[in-house]
Amino acid sequence: MCSPLAVRAARLPNGAARHRVTELIEACHEAVTVVGTWIAADAHERAERVADPDRRRLAMRETELSAGPSAPTLTENALHDATWPAALAELARPYSAGLSALLGAALPPGHNDLRGQPSRSEKLEKLLRETIDPAARELDRYLTHRETHKPLVAPSERVYTQTEQRGRRRARQRVTYTETFSLTDEIAGICEPLATRLARLRAHRTTALVPPQVTELGSATHALVCAVVGLLGEESSAAQVRHLRPADQQRARRLLSELTARPPEPVIECGEVDVGSWGSVLADMARPYSGPLAELLGRSLPPEHDELYGAAAVSDRLVEVLRDTIDPAALRFERWIHSREIRQPRKTPDPAAAARAALHELGVNI
Repeated sequence: MCSPLAVRAARLPNGAARHRVTELIEACHEAVTVVGTWIAADAHERAERVADPDRRRLAMRETELSAGPSAPTLTENALHDATWPAALAELARPYSAGLSALLGAALPPGHNDLRGQPSRSEKLEKLLRETIDPAARELDRYLTHRETHKPLVAPSERVYTQTEQRGRRRARQRVTYTETFSLTDEIAGICEPLATRLARLRAHRTTALVPPQVTELGSATHALVCAVVGLLGEESSAAQVRHLRPADQQRARRLLSELTARPPEPVIECGEVDVGSWGSVLADMARPYSGPLAELLGRSLPPEHDELYGAAAVSDRLVEVLRDTIDPAALRFERWIHSREIRQPRKTPDPAAAARAALHELGVNI
């Protein structure tokens, strides 16, 4: 399993696959360690069955003194020469015979004496499924990504405004956000013009209802802000999970981000709809998080960077959140408001009133 992956990883420049290879080595070490505990426990049980007390104490002492395997260190030469699978084979070699003996003496799956408990081979299968298999799949996925990825054309020198980036984002074009991005301005740029257009339509009407389109856009904006809060919480928790295995760090950070407090969804009142101020209300909801998000974008790696190891950059994750939350809701709102505007009855011009206004400007009062 590991040798073909090692050859492919060695082809990447600058040791780009080091992080994923290290995760696979740690997963193999974890699996071998668990197998070692199985062998030690079996040896301990056999030692307890020794009849002679002195020989029994000696046998049990030997099982207690047996140490677990040490994880091999991934050196630059081992990564470059694709020799690290040999180190993993050496890691497992002392336990191979003991595991074979365990499997040979164990009851087969489904045996009545197991009383519904998993057999030794089923436990081994589960162990491999939870350790080596996912790490190997992740390395293979990353290598496939790097092997099939075509480098982007060098970007032009043009710097897009945030409004232009919004158009590119909605057109599914490439967008990269940096420290110049303002979440507050983005929400205001989307919601405030829509709020003004709706207020203009309601100027001559009285209603105590908030249109469901306003509520939908408000909920989508709230979902956007909550996602940004989770992203900030996930990034800020890096120091708390640094002691964990790389394979567990991302999951722990996601769980910690779920515990981060989100802002409550604002309740938009009918009066705010009538005067067109609800767009500012939604923008103000994002204001406490706009600065920290810009700071995070400024210090994060750009998309496609080698050190991301195939993971999505913060900018890409933000783009996806915007596309999944506020963008579709705003586009539906725009279509709805446009249909209302074109059905709005136009006032028929009054020639007499126009003539009086023109005469008034000339100083003729009638």
